[in-house]
Amino acid sequence: RLYLYRLHKMWTEQNQYCSDVLETIVDKAIGRAGIAKFVSRFPNQHLPPGRPLDSVFDVGGVLCGCEAKNYREWIYPDSYEVWAALSKCCELDAAPVFVTRKLPYVTRVLFGKVGVLGYETHFQYFHPVIEPELTRIRDVDGLGYKDIKTTLEPDENLVRFFGTTVAKHATDFKKRFQSAKGIIQEFADQRELGNRNLNLSTRAPVFAEAWRALFGDKLSEDLEV
Repeated sequence: RLYLYRLHKMWTEQNQYCSDVLETIVDKAIGRAGIAKFVSRFPNQHLPPGRPLDSVFDVGGVLCGCEAKNYREWIYPDSYEVWAALSKCCELDAAPVFVTRKLPYVTRVLFGKVGVLGYETHFQYFHPVIEPELTRIRDVDGLGYKDIKTTLEPDENLVRFFGTTVAKHATDFKKRFQSAKGIIQEFADQRELGNRNLNLSTRAPVFAEAWRALFGDKLSEDLEV
């Protein structure tokens, strides 16, 4: 199983077989939803070198910036990935859209507060060409990763998310995002939550401050997520 774990990790670290696959699927889903005008696709954007968003598109006059993370790990609200995506969307003044395999409830609480439209794929995607290599990883006697898919095509749920959910809520979530933009920029950029290299011992108390700045000491019972 250690060998299979390392094999899985090797494939996840090769962009053409893993991360690029979800980006391709998301681009196709946006196109098939039929409601978005593309402004640009990776990597042709006016963002700092090495940190483009995966897709930037226009929905009914609302600019949206989408980040797709094809990770097996759940994405938590203090993560570099979340705050880096928020920082990029601040630079473009774009409503954030975040697509990944799994989002815990607490991340959705943050997303609802700051105006991020989040979507869980429930699958980790790989390129079909490596299907034979993943058979043992899926197998119950291997790693048991049954939620691995080898495809370049979006499912109906993802297309519906962009065609219905994003189209319906982009304006409202953009307003939420703009209301929280000052706090986001302070903690993502100045306090470096969007910095991949910020160590955990520093990140944890800074994130706690960011949470208090957004929510106060306690969550409201009627918080809309």
